[in-house]
Amino acid sequence: MSSFWNLWGRRLLHYGRPAARTTRLVLASGSLYMLGYTTGIRRCLEDRDSTIQSLIAGVLSRQAHGADILSRTAKASLTVQRIGQELLVAAQAHLTEEIQREPADNVDDDPRAAKLRALQRLDWQFLVIDNESSNAFVADTLPGFVFVHRGLVELMNEDELAFVIGHELSHFICDHSTSHQGLQGAFSILQIVVLASVDPTGIISLLLELPIASSLFSVAVQLPLSRQHENEADVLGLMLTARACREPLRALKAHEQLAAIEARHGQGTETTSIVATHPAFDERIAALKTRLPEAQALYEISGCDRIKSALKRVGFLKG
Repeated sequence: MSSFWNLWGRRLLHYGRPAARTTRLVLASGSLYMLGYTTGIRRCLEDRDSTIQSLIAGVLSRQAHGADILSRTAKASLTVQRIGQELLVAAQAHLTEEIQREPADNVDDDPRAAKLRALQRLDWQFLVIDNESSNAFVADTLPGFVFVHRGLVELMNEDELAFVIGHELSHFICDHSTSHQGLQGAFSILQIVVLASVDPTGIISLLLELPIASSLFSVAVQLPLSRQHENEADVLGLMLTARACREPLRALKAHEQLAAIEARHGQGTETTSIVATHPAFDERIAALKTRLPEAQALYEISGCDRIKSALKRVGFLKG
C-alpha cells in the first residue's frame, strides 16, 4: 500500500510542479497586462486629445516616415472626408441589412450589431498624410481613423479612391486587427505554457524565441491570414463602393494603377509570394472580376443612376 501512495506521490510532484509553475506565470503575465491596460485607459480618459495626438504621431512615425497630416481644409482632405462619410453611410446600411437578413438569437451577442454601434459611435476621421507615395491604411491603435497618402489622392479619381478607402474601412468592419492580435497572443501563451510545464530546462522556449521560430509561425499562420484578410477587405470594399453609388468597375482600375506602381519598382504582380502580406495584384483583380456582377446589381438596386441624374440636374455632380 505504501508503494502505491509513493508512486502517486511522485506522479503528483512530477505533474503538479509544472502545473503550479504555469499557473503562477500566467497569473503574473495577466497582472502585468492589466496594470498596463488600466494605466493606459486612465491616461486616455484624463487627457483624451493629448492621447490621440500622441497615438497619431506614433502611427505617422512608424508607417509614414514621420510625414505630417495635411490641413483638413486642403482640397485633398475635403475630398477624402466627403468620400469617407459616404462610405460610412454605406457600411451602416450593409451591416443593418446583414442583421435583418440573418437575425441573431441574442442581439446583445451579435458582433455585427456591436460593429454597427461602433461605426455610429466613433468620431470617424479620414486624414490625408502629406506624402507623395500611394498608400492608405488603418491603425490598430486608432479605431475610427483612416489614413490616406496625398499621392494616392493625386493618382486616382474619386470612384477609385472610394474603393481604396472602402477597403480600409472593411478591415475595421471585419475586425481583422483582433484576429491578428489573437494569434500573436496565442503564440505568446504557448511560449509561457511550454516554459512552465513541459520545458523546465528552458531549451524549447529558447528555440521558440529564435527568429526562425517566429518566421515559421509567420509564414505558416500569420501571413496566410493576412492575405485572406486582404481578399475579404477587397470584396467588402467593392460592395461598399457600389452601395455608395461609386462605379464598381473603377475598383479594378484602382488595383491596376497600384500594380503598375509595384511593377515600376521591380515587384512582381502575377503570383503571390509565401512571405507576402498581400496577395498579388493580378490575383486580386481576377477575384474582383468574379464579384463585379454582384456589385453592379447592388449599384442598380441602390438607385444610383437615378440619384446621379438628379444631382447632375441641380449642378452637384459633373458629367
